[in-house]
Amino acid sequence: MRLGLLAALALAAPAAAPAQGYDPRFTWRTVDTPRFRVHFHGELEPLALRAARAAERAHAALAPIIGHRPEGPVDLVLSDDTDDANGSATVVPRNVVRLYAVPPASGSELSDYGDWMESLVFHEYTHILHLDTVEGLPRLLNAALGKVFAPAGLGPPWLTEGLAVLHESGPGAGRIDAALFEGWTRALVADGLPGLEVVSSAPLEWPRAHLWYLLGGRFLAFIRERCGDEALRAFVRDQGSQIWPYLNDTLAERHLGRSFLDLWADFGAHLRLRYGESLAAAGRAPEAARQLTRRGALLAHPRFDPDGRSVVYAEQGLDERPGLRRAGLDGRDRGRLAEVEANQSFALLGGGRAVVAASDVHEEYAVLDDLFLVDLGDGSRRRLTSGERATDPDAVPGGSAVVYVAHLPGGRHALRRRRLDGGAAETLLERPGAELFLPRVAPDGRRVALEIQEGGRRDVAVWDRGALGFVTDDDALDQAPAWSPDGRTLYFSSDRGGVFDLYAFELGAEPEEGGAAAGPPGPSSVRPRLPGRLRRLTATWAGAYQPAPSPDGRTLAFLGYSSAGYDVMAMPLDPASWGDAPDPAPRPAHRLDPRPPGGPLGSRPYRPLDTLGPAWWLPFLGGDGAGWTAGAVTGGADVALRHSWALAAAWGGDSRQASYDAAYAAGWMHPLLSLASSRSVGTTPESPQRLESQWAPLDAAFTFTRAHLDRLHALSLGWRSLVYRPLGEQPAWPPEPAPPPGAALLPPYRGAKAGEVSLGLAYGSARRFARSVSGEEGGVVALRLRLASPDLGGDQTYATARLSAATYLRLPLTRHAVLALHGSLGASSGTFARRLPFSLGGVAPPDVAAIAAGALGGGFPTLADELRGYPSGAFAGSSLAAGTAELRFPLLAPQLGHSAWPLLLRRLHGALFLDAGGAFRARDGAAGRRLGDAESLRFGAGVELRLEVVLGYYLRTDVRLGVARGLGQLLASPRPPDPLAETQVYFTIGESF
Repeated sequence: MRLGLLAALALAAPAAAPAQGYDPRFTWRTVDTPRFRVHFHGELEPLALRAARAAERAHAALAPIIGHRPEGPVDLVLSDDTDDANGSATVVPRNVVRLYAVPPASGSELSDYGDWMESLVFHEYTHILHLDTVEGLPRLLNAALGKVFAPAGLGPPWLTEGLAVLHESGPGAGRIDAALFEGWTRALVADGLPGLEVVSSAPLEWPRAHLWYLLGGRFLAFIRERCGDEALRAFVRDQGSQIWPYLNDTLAERHLGRSFLDLWADFGAHLRLRYGESLAAAGRAPEAARQLTRRGALLAHPRFDPDGRSVVYAEQGLDERPGLRRAGLDGRDRGRLAEVEANQSFALLGGGRAVVAASDVHEEYAVLDDLFLVDLGDGSRRRLTSGERATDPDAVPGGSAVVYVAHLPGGRHALRRRRLDGGAAETLLERPGAELFLPRVAPDGRRVALEIQEGGRRDVAVWDRGALGFVTDDDALDQAPAWSPDGRTLYFSSDRGGVFDLYAFELGAEPEEGGAAAGPPGPSSVRPRLPGRLRRLTATWAGAYQPAPSPDGRTLAFLGYSSAGYDVMAMPLDPASWGDAPDPAPRPAHRLDPRPPGGPLGSRPYRPLDTLGPAWWLPFLGGDGAGWTAGAVTGGADVALRHSWALAAAWGGDSRQASYDAAYAAGWMHPLLSLASSRSVGTTPESPQRLESQWAPLDAAFTFTRAHLDRLHALSLGWRSLVYRPLGEQPAWPPEPAPPPGAALLPPYRGAKAGEVSLGLAYGSARRFARSVSGEEGGVVALRLRLASPDLGGDQTYATARLSAATYLRLPLTRHAVLALHGSLGASSGTFARRLPFSLGGVAPPDVAAIAAGALGGGFPTLADELRGYPSGAFAGSSLAAGTAELRFPLLAPQLGHSAWPLLLRRLHGALFLDAGGAFRARDGAAGRRLGDAESLRFGAGVELRLEVVLGYYLRTDVRLGVARGLGQLLASPRPPDPLAETQVYFTIGESF
């Protein structure tokens, strides 16, 4: 029943943004089109109209290509509660697209676009058309049960994302033709393309999940060029008709002529042929460049220290928390300076200080960027903005103020200036229809260079006392400007040569014969041009990005790229070696269609009932205290997640009793209100032959949270009523066991009734990284108190308290070896329905919810107690003491799989463990088995081999193979024999804690 309800809630309310969903303060409205309902809040109506028009264009363009037309309206939910550009799509139980109202950041793999909203809608609607294609037996199944099965949604992620990348933009824009992805692909080809089994699952090394988009899109483009759109349409239809959805190679052979594994080999040969000449013609980095870091993954924003002897950069690596680091010009790693979550753009002020843009949870429901003044010596920080959505800071000369970009509602941007000693921000530039990025203040403090995306073009411009002049105005992507120390030259990166390279624009200089020039200011007052000469500094094959000149103007730091990721490079600035800048290849003009689909558009109030009703149901088989049960489960949630509900009901074939489980969550309020009610059939504590009705008429709780990106505090207050009543007469056989000698005789069991209040406190900061085999730092603490008395209703008086904690300590001088510690203490007074509240023994059963949360990248470890080397549930009592110490260490990372099969053995790691604990009964005697009686603790020890596997392409978990031995009461003197101790060989799934 509980597993059925978990499935119901998962189908009813897929996660969206922060932990509780959308901000309850949002007031939602809806725009209706012939095929879509676009739901939005606040000031997003203009953007919602853009999204509505883009969605209708996407349907007209893509439905014939994919060969599918969804039934009924598709819901688009547009929210402005994050500063990270993204979206998602789901087709179960209904077609829903969720869009974030923010354009991609500079340097993002999404930054090659004509209109970011159109690219986002096209990408996500491709998912809808693909995954909603359900034919054959799955279609008949859905006709009976509602939409519960979408076979294409269980395909390899490179196929799902690759198809969307293939269709997210027209020719000349989007990731298929982006120079950034071209450079990434060249680097992979040069050093060896990963196997299809790795790309089909959860890749361990850089570029990790980016591979699904990077190679998936190119692989699908290769297949389309070879086989045509009709073959892909036939494949998608057949994929959507499979009861067993993992026959990928069989379907590929049927419709594409070869298995995906064979096509992947052909694709690799195609890429080697395509890039062979360019790899031979260009170097990995300029000959004079020195590599200052060898960390790889995602490095960004190199900046010279004021003394010019080292470079500070931001890192989001695979082995530790993100933050700022320093590298010397001699290539020595100077260590970490400060931890910075996400964003990480920054400006150095001198004096060991920096202004950093960092992301964090804002008012529980949004994840926004703000500015902080950080001491790079001790890592301390002072907040400069709160909820302003500020990013890309740069300091004015002298460090008294910063210039930055602020995100405005509806995807708009403003260039602002703020003094560090306080006062209101000053808006310098806000240009309708333009997105602004990475401002850099000139040495004269008067001018500001910046990226500007406008009219489908990404250019470098200079703001000067209210006037805007353009350095570039063409079809290239020009990014990350930086001033020379004398203010006469702007360095930036550009893809105008087909690969991102470094360029210098010499302001006011006359172009040489045959050289490129910005030209004199043109007649347009909208995009006036600045005169000067444009020259090329590098010619690489994987890319050069984000230039930063040294204070003396002699050295240029920048980001270079390889298959390991980004690293900081440095090269001398020698104008005599610079070459002519190539003209960028023209791109198709991007013109937005201003006409509304099907007539003028308007908005109306949002109606939760449009999407709240049940859209599916599932039958299930289960069990109760007498035998088998059969039932059904259903649920629902409105697309704005104001209301979520689930209901399961069953009938006992042997007990002839009904059971049910109902739950409701109120996303329209804070704290979160959850309501539940349930009835089940179990057995009495006195006799397993006597059935009992176990009814919770009402279980209500309020949950308060205080969330950050790296930690979470939670407080829950609850009340529930419990009514347990025996069913039928006490059987005559087997007889009730005789009480122990001296024990008080209990009256016949007649059930129990209680009104119970509860308090829950939790804190979590456990952290693991891409190459971790376990949590490596931080920890989890949870406290649960329960109290019942006749004053609260019922006839029972009892109290229980349980405290659990875990912490993770990465061992020095190791890559990822960890000492993991876990402990629990429990105490109680009285019992409910004569049931002891604590038990211990054996290996904890798999926690399905925890495994699912881990697959989604969320949640904290489950704090289950284990006493391995003893039978399961061997000890029960009114108090508990338990603890575990595990030494966890990596062994191998084979990443073994086959083709596009949904199984990958990613890593092997091991653990040595020592368990200790006991559950004790208060009535065992005044001198015995009390909480804290160390001599009574039992110990178990052993070893586990853990196979980190990825199931179904996304679900990462551990398969644990262990041997444990019960060691008895090691602290007792003399040590008594322990008949319960045993040698166990066991197998289980999921992390231990």
